[in-house]
Amino acid sequence: MKKQLIVFIKLICTIYLITILPQIISQRNKNHNLINLRQPVHQSFDIGGSCYLQVINKNTKTLLGIENLANHNKKFSQIKKLRLGIISNDPSKKNIDLLLEKGFKIKKIFLIKTSSLLKYKKIEIFNWEVQKTCLPIKHIENLDAIIFDIQDSGLRHDVTFAALLKTMNSAIRNNKQLIITDRPNPLGKCMEGPGDIPLRHAMTIGEIAIYLNKHNFEKSLNLTVVPLVNWKRDNPLYNIKNNGLFKNINSLNLIYSSSFLSILKEIEPIKIHINGKKTFQVILLPNNNNLSEWEIKYFKNLCSKLGIFCKAYSYWNKNKNINGLKIGVKKNINKFSAFNSLLTIIRFLKNRKNIKISFSQMFDKKLGDNQTRYFLQNRLSFGELKDRIENNLKNFYSKTKDCFLYKPFPQIKKVKILRG
Repeated sequence: MKKQLIVFIKLICTIYLITILPQIISQRNKNHNLINLRQPVHQSFDIGGSCYLQVINKNTKTLLGIENLANHNKKFSQIKKLRLGIISNDPSKKNIDLLLEKGFKIKKIFLIKTSSLLKYKKIEIFNWEVQKTCLPIKHIENLDAIIFDIQDSGLRHDVTFAALLKTMNSAIRNNKQLIITDRPNPLGKCMEGPGDIPLRHAMTIGEIAIYLNKHNFEKSLNLTVVPLVNWKRDNPLYNIKNNGLFKNINSLNLIYSSSFLSILKEIEPIKIHINGKKTFQVILLPNNNNLSEWEIKYFKNLCSKLGIFCKAYSYWNKNKNINGLKIGVKKNINKFSAFNSLLTIIRFLKNRKNIKISFSQMFDKKLGDNQTRYFLQNRLSFGELKDRIENNLKNFYSKTKDCFLYKPFPQIKKVKILRG
């Protein structure tokens, strides 16, 4: 009898190990794949209950913050009770319709950088000229919260950054909750360039908002960040279902090229478009400033080392043949340095005998300080410029470490100038 009992107990234990133990291990692994945003460092944007950011899984699609909000609306049930305004640069109705279908109470829509003719019954729609005005108090006084859903370019001087600052200021002054529905930074994981906030900051708009809320305002606002799901910083646009992220730029390569050409255009006599066309695709010089065949060959060699493809380009304008270079960034944005490319290209052009360059007022403003211009005007040594920028980058990184929501964390690029 005892032997039979022992055999029976062994059988029960074996069944338990086969059926129950794998479930325990599986559940434990699932828990390791979740980062709880209720940790002390992120308490400022906790949403009522547990809000989780999943680690990337190649078998799972990436969700934008606004898709996360709509698809997991039970998790964000408190937001559904609020009277909402939404700030967007997406002229399509897709995401707004998605929120309305899920029962979110959108009362007002503020559009920036778009001429969309959206129409909704019982929803007021405004075109917000960010550079000219703040959010008018009369438009937000009857709202409980503002959703900020704008795709950023990854550059500090983008209008999105100005819109975020003004929105945060308005939310603080008028005691409104601000909800950031996060979106990817298309420029990847590299942090580089001058400024208190670097030219290329490698952070999402949600991470930047957390940083600003900690360090830029005397009074913190009621900030909620609805994170991207399954997003990875070093592969920023991988597996994203929504292909309409960039309405005003029709090619990913143009986004990469704009990271340095948007500043290069602030230098005379350089042009980066043809009568408003081919923007961020060409570098043009007047006929009297043309490069020689040797100089073009040398420049192409420089571009190749920088990770830029470059070829000769010409077009007819008012019976004149204009010569220039067609230009673009090679595929891996994480290996590309926008600031080092900018320094190298400007210095090469400045040293040409038949080219005399001058800087617009926007040059310093876009870069965040005047140190780069001083170096290019021989008023500051390269060593001094390099030390100042890299020290600023290290200081900024140390202050932003507890604001990062996604892995891998950004990597700082060192300042250098290439020679052909």
